[in-house]
Amino acid sequence: MRESSLASRTDKRREKKAAARKKETARKKHVAKESPTKPPRTFRGAYASPALLTACGPLLHCEWSIPSVLEQHLSKAGRLVPDPVVGELLLDTGATRTCISMNAAKALGLKPLRLQKGYGAAGAHEAPVYRVKLNIRITKASMVTELSWEIEAQGIPNLEDSIAPWKLRLRQEDQEARLVGLLGRDILQHTTVLYNGKNGWFEVNFDLDSLRKASAHGQPDVTPPPSSAT
Repeated sequence: MRESSLASRTDKRREKKAAARKKETARKKHVAKESPTKPPRTFRGAYASPALLTACGPLLHCEWSIPSVLEQHLSKAGRLVPDPVVGELLLDTGATRTCISMNAAKALGLKPLRLQKGYGAAGAHEAPVYRVKLNIRITKASMVTELSWEIEAQGIPNLEDSIAPWKLRLRQEDQEARLVGLLGRDILQHTTVLYNGKNGWFEVNFDLDSLRKASAHGQPDVTPPPSSAT
């Protein structure tokens, strides 16, 4: 009886390992389908350990900058155009809209369009909403895809504090990762997300056709990437 039970558990472990290998093979085949002549559209993040992914969440590298109209106005007036704010976005399926840290908005000199009621862990509150440009760069070998949106982003105070204690270094530059925003469902609706918590990595595949269709049907919050990115 005991030997039968041990054999059953062994068979189950083998089945789980076989299923995991099958999923990984399917993922690799999916990635391989991307034509080598087309710029990539899948962002992949890998951590030193699964525990770090659990603690900090899936982070995408990004840049915040001022809207195009404001940039043109400042340039014509001979005034200084603020440098982009570089940092990480936390993928947040709980956020209705994409958010920007208040410190990033302040560094860009942005003025709020309005105050909007929101809901968070602390309950209902009013938060400023800014018009801002978001850029996400996806690289694969020597190929690059630039994704840009001009959106209305909600301001979040003290956002940087959530990952600061971990002193993450996600890129080659000798700089700690800095959380500057949340990637919300307004953009995530145009993506497919694969989260592998067990092995400490995730992937976000951006559907460029979906982004273009959204823009064509009167959703001004999403600006499609240029045709060269297809």
